[in-house]
Amino acid sequence: MRHLFILFARFADQLILESMLGIDFIEQATLNPPCPCFNRVTGLNIRTHVLADTGLLGTPLAMEDDSKAIVCLETTSDMVVDELGLVHGGFVFGLADYAAMLAVNDPNVVLSEAKVKFTAPVVAGQALKAEARVVEKVGRRRSVSVEVRTEDRSVMEGDFLCVVLSEHVLKRKQ
Repeated sequence: MRHLFILFARFADQLILESMLGIDFIEQATLNPPCPCFNRVTGLNIRTHVLADTGLLGTPLAMEDDSKAIVCLETTSDMVVDELGLVHGGFVFGLADYAAMLAVNDPNVVLSEAKVKFTAPVVAGQALKAEARVVEKVGRRRSVSVEVRTEDRSVMEGDFLCVVLSEHVLKRKQ
């Protein structure tokens, strides 16, 4: 039943965008392969960001603790910022950040800093895939490289500095 609701919501998003932008997304959707987001992998041992909304941050597809993660996000009309269907870069960044957190996969991981480069625009309806790799480990610090791609091109690349704290960031003394 949940899958039917997700598919219906995706179809409704396409209809809203179609009428808003005058674009035929239904026809376009038949040309592109479906987003791998609908093929959610079960059995992943997710230990961080366990309450993350997959509709906003993406669906984890593969993970290896303290090594790598792959996360997919289907962009929607709720992410659009103009009449041409441009998706706000914050959603792309959120996907990349979530992938970096899952690559480390510790309950107390936080993002300390990030340097990103947006390389191409994203339009609503495009599926995004973020691949994150831990490239350096020094004590509690993890340097994570992330690339976000559509089916045919890179849209963002970045370096994320993650830190594994000794306790949850909200439990720390000020």
